[in-house]
Amino acid sequence: MEKAILPGSRFGRQAAASSTVEQVIAAQKRLAESHGCAYLDLYAAMGGARALTDWGRHPGAALAAMQERFDLKLDYRVVEQSKAEGFELYRNDAVHPTRVGYDLMAEIVFAIVTEEYEGYLKRR
Repeated sequence: MEKAILPGSRFGRQAAASSTVEQVIAAQKRLAESHGCAYLDLYAAMGGARALTDWGRHPGAALAAMQERFDLKLDYRVVEQSKAEGFELYRNDAVHPTRVGYDLMAEIVFAIVTEEYEGYLKRR
């Protein structure tokens, strides 16, 4: 089973099983579907169980991967910052993103919603 780093641990330390997180996501998806609502799985979009570890240990590489995967139009200053020593997407508590981390998450959500909406318009 893949491991996910959950609150209370730091990047690279003992990781908790991701089954609880995945159970919550499955329940959220079922609930959304039963009420006819859309559901955006940001956990999967960010990389699933390894996301926090990857974003924590290799933030520059994680940023580049997300930029390529979603064809994000990120501020060139952020891309340049990501190459510098000490660049972080998550705060020291390994739970809360930095401003750049939140911005990246917002860009991912926007890219997914835009792509899905454009697909919807084509199917109408």
